[in-house]
Amino acid sequence: MPTQFSRWSRNIGLNILSAAFILLCVSGEDVFADATQDGKDIGNAIVDKFDSKSDIKNRAILPLTTDQQMPTIGGGQIFDAQISCPSTKKFLDVFVTPQATGDISIIVGQDIDMDGTTEYSFTLPFIVSGICANGIITCDPGTWYNCSHYEWFTSLPSKQVDLNLVAPIDVGGCYCINNDCGTDLAMRNIDLVLKNLGGGIAASIVAVDPNFAIADAQINGTLITYYGQATADCTGTGHIGQEQYYNNPSQMDADTNNYVITETADPDSLHNKLKTFSRDYALKQCTIRNVVTIDNVTDNRPATGSRSGNYTLCTEHYVYMRVLKQGSGTGNLQYHYQILDTGTTNNKHKGCGGAGSGGGVGDWHTIRTLSYNEVFPPGSIITENDAVNFCLTATGGFARTGLRCSDVPSIPSGCYEIYDRIFFGTCYVSCPVCVTGVTENVSSLGTRHQVIHNMSDEGNIIFNYSLSANSTITGQYDTVNESVDDGCATLSTDPDCSLKTEEVDGVTTIRNFNPTGLIPDPSCRTFSGMIQTFEICKDWWQKDRTYSCIDNNPYDFSDIKQSIGSVTSSATRTGSTMTYTYEGKDETGTWYSYSGVDDLGTIHTYSACEEACKTRIPADHTGASPAGHRGQFVTSTQGWDFYYKVCASGTCPTVGPPEEIVTSCQCISEFAEAATIMLILDETTKDIICSTMVEQ
Repeated sequence: MPTQFSRWSRNIGLNILSAAFILLCVSGEDVFADATQDGKDIGNAIVDKFDSKSDIKNRAILPLTTDQQMPTIGGGQIFDAQISCPSTKKFLDVFVTPQATGDISIIVGQDIDMDGTTEYSFTLPFIVSGICANGIITCDPGTWYNCSHYEWFTSLPSKQVDLNLVAPIDVGGCYCINNDCGTDLAMRNIDLVLKNLGGGIAASIVAVDPNFAIADAQINGTLITYYGQATADCTGTGHIGQEQYYNNPSQMDADTNNYVITETADPDSLHNKLKTFSRDYALKQCTIRNVVTIDNVTDNRPATGSRSGNYTLCTEHYVYMRVLKQGSGTGNLQYHYQILDTGTTNNKHKGCGGAGSGGGVGDWHTIRTLSYNEVFPPGSIITENDAVNFCLTATGGFARTGLRCSDVPSIPSGCYEIYDRIFFGTCYVSCPVCVTGVTENVSSLGTRHQVIHNMSDEGNIIFNYSLSANSTITGQYDTVNESVDDGCATLSTDPDCSLKTEEVDGVTTIRNFNPTGLIPDPSCRTFSGMIQTFEICKDWWQKDRTYSCIDNNPYDFSDIKQSIGSVTSSATRTGSTMTYTYEGKDETGTWYSYSGVDDLGTIHTYSACEEACKTRIPADHTGASPAGHRGQFVTSTQGWDFYYKVCASGTCPTVGPPEEIVTSCQCISEFAEAATIMLILDETTKDIICSTMVEQ
């Protein structure tokens, strides 16, 4: 029968599940009833999954120690749960052969190094008449005479199973199986015989080599096979080789203390994380961001300098001048100071020849060039603020009363070339600068400008010039600034804080202090400036974190205790209505109270206990002791094995004949019988004759 504790555990589990369903549903009597039943159904389903040794083996032990998959409680999914140990292998076979006398012979096969091969075989040199928990009894065939008692042991260093002849008191849990106790006992109880034999042999192996972990035992006719793993070869976090304490348990205390010291020094250790559960702590949130900003830059660079000198040019009649600008908007800027000679009808280079001689641009002669080369980032918008002064004088010739710059006729739309006539001996520096390289039709110049006559029809004139620039080349462009805004810097370095959860770009990477193994994919984002657009790629953009931090303020439950006490001490139920008085504190810390009335809905009744039944099954009781076996002292070895079972819906779950129901489903209480049995066992440990001379 389940213990009182197990019954309480099941009932508590069912009540918790029921409460959870009630809270998740809207109120109403039908809903309460449904939730309660659902809680019972789920609780019963969980209990049924682990209600027997075979269920625990198939649902927990085998999936953890073999490649057998572990099922979920509902059975809808299966998954791999094997720990990081070598795969399970057969390491022990025990084969029995029945004899006509009821005795059996035994052959033991053993895989000593668990490599999948049976290296050692041991055939008992005598028949077996009785089975013990840790050995066997051999007697004359079919009788209980001339009996010898043997204990299983495993020798070192060979790790081979053998038998030691011992005194009768050195073996225990013995029973008779040959015809002296009954007919065909071994074969009628073959499963029990094999389990007891195999259990004793396996225990002797583990006693000298605790690295063996038994994972399964399978019976096939008169053969039992044991499967296991070599736990010494297990790997993984937290594996500390517990098998070393099998023969040296005193070392456990020292190793425990050393492990605690090591774990205490690590703030992220499981020890420290569990330790924080007993302390007051607060959850604090923070964010880490990858920040990208675009700045628009106006980069002004000076284009300054001056040049002067003289330049000789053959002229026939008229001379024109200009400053030609090239490379606008590129950063590679040139100012060309140029002159052009024509005849009276504006025919270029009349009588002088050599169109463009002297390094001219087009038909113009270049006197001097000012050059600037400024490099800006790709995609920049480049402009210039032109400020150029120039002066040109000549030796010889004469000047008519002429026009100044301000007198120059208006320039047609789209044409920025400005020409000025040369006044000998006079320097004009205020005329605008030509900002295009388009060559104007020289034939029209005579109608637009007054010009200078050279004194001779043809000949060289020496021109004195000066050219200076105080311009500015401006580049406008966007720059990318990348930085990390770490809002978690303080919490991440605080020894009293532990990272509980982390989401990286919406992907949960840490949950309940442990990594999930999930990593977000890198992603790209587009950022637009005033001039350019940039695509920036990052492994992550935002981390949202929650830290669990120790709060040095101790827990104070006194207010909560008083509030709960006010309800529990005043609550009364009348039918399905509960009235009570609640006391609590408001936002200012002032105590207040109010009376409440709640409808409890349908009041369900429950059994005072978990109903159980008592059954019995016929069994052969052939227990043996140094004095002999039971059959030598009683008229019949037939008896009963009793079982206590939990009832389901008022029905006792029997397996059918020959199992019989002794006590039907009810609240069974056999405490008095159990206490009597315990008292008898206690008395059997005491001397009857006071051999110690002390009254017992």
